[in-house]
Amino acid sequence: MLMTRPFLPLLAVIPLIAGCSGSTLFGYDDVTYTLDPVQGPECSGEDDVNRYTSGTYQTINCVWYCNNYKGQEGVYVSLTFEKSNSTEQKWVLDREYISGGIC
Repeated sequence: MLMTRPFLPLLAVIPLIAGCSGSTLFGYDDVTYTLDPVQGPECSGEDDVNRYTSGTYQTINCVWYCNNYKGQEGVYVSLTFEKSNSTEQKWVLDREYISGGIC
């Protein structure tokens, strides 16, 4: 009689690993975005996006949980892009926040 019971716990864990945000079975995804000074940022695979507008001031904040960024693996990344009078109404990367230890 063939025993399959020992493999059941392993099969139950695989979906949990694959379902983690920003991770795959082979590691973490890379943070990817493009930035056009006129059209603004285009974030790919982000976990959260926040937009704020007040008059001519605009920001877009893209957040990735547990991704690779600038040579660091499995980090939280928050990038804030800004368009305002101080940037001559062009989109720029204004702030980046990177934090490890949460994945």
